[in-house]
Amino acid sequence: PPLLTVDQDSNLDLSEWFAAQTPFTLHLEDGSSIDATLTASGELPALAPVGYQQLEISGQHLTIAVAPKTCFSMAMA
Repeated sequence: PPLLTVDQDSNLDLSEWFAAQTPFTLHLEDGSSIDATLTASGELPALAPVGYQQLEISGQHLTIAVAPKTCFSMAMA
């Protein structure tokens, strides 16, 4: 899939497409990157801040949209 979404501080299940412990690089919007591996159950650990991050894994490039737990509402204005 070209775009995957996940809530902030939640793991993202990628076991349908990638094996457990697969290494990856997560390129963040601020230009930094994180090198890690999927969990033992094939999940992307909750490492990314809110925003659009680029996941490089097994020769593939995916966009991960990390959503905040709550969004600003008109009532908060």
